[in-house]
Amino acid sequence: VLMQPFIWTVLLTTLVVFQPELRRGLMRLGETRWRRIRRSEIDRIARPIATACASLSKNKIGALIAIERDIGLSGLTDQGVRLDARLTADLLNTIFWPGSALHDLGVIVQHGRIAAAGCPFPLGDVEGMDRSIGSRHRAAIGLSLDSDAVVVVVSEETGSISISERGHLHRHILPENLLDELRRHLARTPGPEPEEAGAEAEEVP
Repeated sequence: VLMQPFIWTVLLTTLVVFQPELRRGLMRLGETRWRRIRRSEIDRIARPIATACASLSKNKIGALIAIERDIGLSGLTDQGVRLDARLTADLLNTIFWPGSALHDLGVIVQHGRIAAAGCPFPLGDVEGMDRSIGSRHRAAIGLSLDSDAVVVVVSEETGSISISERGHLHRHILPENLLDELRRHLARTPGPEPEEAGAEAEEVP
């Protein structure tokens, strides 16, 4: 009888300590499937996102956009507002316009369409992370640690554009270079997680 409280204490402690790892495992369990973006689809996805982010960056409007790849993000789309809408720059600009009901959280792109908006992304909190970055950048890192999604961030404070992939944040991407950077990231086969997840990648000129 005395052992039961001790066992429950150990179980609860384990759940708390390993919460991030358990969450990532549950997200990935059974989600990996043949959803890899084909090369013919890359430009159709990358171009409207790059166009929207260039406009949002110019006006210093914050944005957070995740592009699903092999690991499904259905668990997050279920927590947001489902749209299943055609991916266009105008719609992205409308979603993130200040004052709109959905502008503070993330958009998820699935199969070349805007699957949902207003989605909460898990915040990254790993050793070595730059503590000066805001919640959007932490959310981008967090989701890219939990999945193989490519996540684009526009800073509300500076208008700076970043891409997060596998826990690495590629910062200060020029708007005119974003389309090529998105093409490169989306065309790349998702690889293993980096040894030091959350470390800042070399800045893209």
